Amino acid sequence: MDSVFQELKRAREAKRFSIDDVSDATLINAGFLEAIEQGNTGILPQTYVRAFIREYASFVGLDPVDIMKRYDQANTEQAAPAK
Repeated sequence: MDSVFQELKRAREAKRFSIDDVSDATLINAGFLEAIEQGNTGILPQTYVRAFIREYASFVGLDPVDIMKRYDQANTEQAAPAK
């Protein structure tokens, strides 16, 4: 799942947006954006994290549907019990 978070950060940096730029445009708290980039999704209930990731992806020019699909897939893989 790290790749989803890293991709968000790379897209932001490629467009030369600061965390504050994204925060100002999306109205998402800068601390939450930083936590998302670090993969710390335990910061909020999953519903909010999902909405923030979707909005963040859209703002930096990534396909939010693709990002969410990959995020969900990674979450499913992490939740699967080890055999």
